[in-house]
Amino acid sequence: MKSAIAISYELDDIETIARELTEQVKRKLTFEKNTVAILYGQPDMEIDELSYALNLELGCHVLGGTTAAGATLTNEGYHELAVVLHVLTDSECIFSAAISDSMSIDPIDEVTDTFREAYNNLKKQDSAAEPKMAICVASIAGGIASDDILGKISELCGSIPVFGFNAADDFDFSKQQVYLDGITGSNRLAILLISSNIFPIFQLYFARKKMKSLLWIDPCS
Repeated sequence: MKSAIAISYELDDIETIARELTEQVKRKLTFEKNTVAILYGQPDMEIDELSYALNLELGCHVLGGTTAAGATLTNEGYHELAVVLHVLTDSECIFSAAISDSMSIDPIDEVTDTFREAYNNLKKQDSAAEPKMAICVASIAGGIASDDILGKISELCGSIPVFGFNAADDFDFSKQQVYLDGITGSNRLAILLISSNIFPIFQLYFARKKMKSLLWIDPCS
């Protein structure tokens, strides 16, 4: 699997942001048969318009969540008040994404239904495909704890790694957004399933002085 990261410090002009991110990615990466993008945005911007614009520009699913205090961290360093796009592409990997409705009433049912939608879409692409890893972006505004979300997804996925993070804002938890291809909400869940002969390698890092984002990982050991 190949990947590339693009960064924009423009937060207001959606057309400019989409153009900057797309141009950076295409300079770094040649798209293979299947592609997906994870977008880390800011709570005060028109993130629904941006995720939809990037979905059209890139021709792939664009999912993600807003970050805490406008901070993002990449392998290129720390970025404050920026938009970060991480694109994954591969000729063999299959990517399938889905987003829930509001989780305010039956959050566990929404988690289950969203996983099943992503799983069914995976099967439509290849009837023999099974998810080998999952990425989940969840709001923390609903009546369900992150541990419960993770536990339910792990139960549904079986013994595969589940990576993810909580969408956030400026720590008042009222403007956070989870999104997929323009569908956006403050109390939603987005799931990405990846199928292929992949073996994820990951490293845990915890900031000691100031936590900039919320991250949870289930290694399914």
